[in-house]
Amino acid sequence: MFTMRKLLRLAVNQSTEEWSSFCSGKLKPLFLTQFCNLRWQTTASTVTSSRPKDQSSRDEANYKARVDLATTYRALEFFDMGEGICNHLTLRAPSRVREEDVMLLIPYGMHWKEVTASGLLGMDFFTGEVIEGDGEPNISASCIHRPIHNARYPIDGMTAVLHTHQPYTTTIACMKDPEPFKIGLSQNSMRFLNKIAYDMQYDGFANVSDEGERLAKVLGDKDLLLMGQHGVLAVAKRACDAFDNLYYLERAAQIQVLLMSSGAQGMTAPPEVIKSVADDDCYEHNASAFFESMKRILANEKPNLMD
Repeated sequence: MFTMRKLLRLAVNQSTEEWSSFCSGKLKPLFLTQFCNLRWQTTASTVTSSRPKDQSSRDEANYKARVDLATTYRALEFFDMGEGICNHLTLRAPSRVREEDVMLLIPYGMHWKEVTASGLLGMDFFTGEVIEGDGEPNISASCIHRPIHNARYPIDGMTAVLHTHQPYTTTIACMKDPEPFKIGLSQNSMRFLNKIAYDMQYDGFANVSDEGERLAKVLGDKDLLLMGQHGVLAVAKRACDAFDNLYYLERAAQIQVLLMSSGAQGMTAPPEVIKSVADDDCYEHNASAFFESMKRILANEKPNLMD
């Protein structure tokens, strides 16, 4: 029997025999109708019962998402985790001009220190057309992010996809090791138990949507994708959670790289300790508090990210 959840999983991996069987049947039109009529989830809570119906509610939710994404860009740049005008961060939001959601991102050529809420583009998740804002998107952002959003949002309500080349994490991603990030090394690393996928098949710039679809499959249900010889990708239901994971991943990677540089032998915590740290319920609250503190700090910088 094809349940909606099962069909969504099959859609992510369309090479399966079950997907081929389904596509030849009569259920496909019904599935596609439901698949394209996805319900929106706010960036500050778990999945809501329905998308905002009235225009004022959509406008309010759109603006909040814009502020959250602008904060993410500016906060990562604050910690030297950006890279010129490259790398890309995206967030799902209800559109200001239509009922369907849009993918928010910056226009190509904008430095992360310049990002404001009003300067973000809104892109169609399926066509890549810019629906809101002025400017052209980064091609890689469209090719990588849209397939990942389309694969994960129907399954777990994921709204944020962040991709950076943050230096210490990328250093680890360049190591010749099938799992180079050492989970048991430090407290900061232990929180990522069973949350990291690895892609060691770097094949140049990601300028085609096929690469985004491939990365979505490699990521699976994980929160982080360590991309060999490239960087890292983080996904979450809220922008603050994805930002928090990238920040602490970079801190953990810094500890690992500095330890390796010293020539000293590292320690590994017992499995039960690692699991206890990873399972702690503090992370969502801490992520929200940290994110709000960054909004306060960045509010004093120009241009004002909330404009």
